Amino acid sequence: MRAVILAAGKGSRLEPASGETVKCLLDLGGITLIERQLGYLRASGISEIAVVVGFQAERIRRACGPEVEYIENPIFAETNSMYSLWLARHVLETDSWS
Repeated sequence: MRAVILAAGKGSRLEPASGETVKCLLDLGGITLIERQLGYLRASGISEIAVVVGFQAERIRRACGPEVEYIENPIFAETNSMYSLWLARHVLETDSWS
C-alpha cells in the first residue's frame, strides 16, 4: 500500500496560533502532526509514503527524513490541495513504485 501526505500549504487558517510554522509541523503533545501521520501509516504496514511539500519544504524534509519520497509544489501559494494531489498522481498509479 502507498500513501500521500499533502503538506505543501501554509495552514494560514491556523494563524496566529501557528505563526510561521507550517501546519504539519505543529507540536501537539510532544509530537508533530506529520510525525503522527507517518507513525500511524507505518504502524499500519504502509512503508511507501510520498509527501507533497511547498511552504517550509526543507523543515518538513528534516522532520520526515529520507525514508519518504518528496514531491515539490513550487506554486503552493497560488494553488490548493487538489493541485498538490495532482502532482503526486504518479504515486497512485499501480506500476510507479516497486
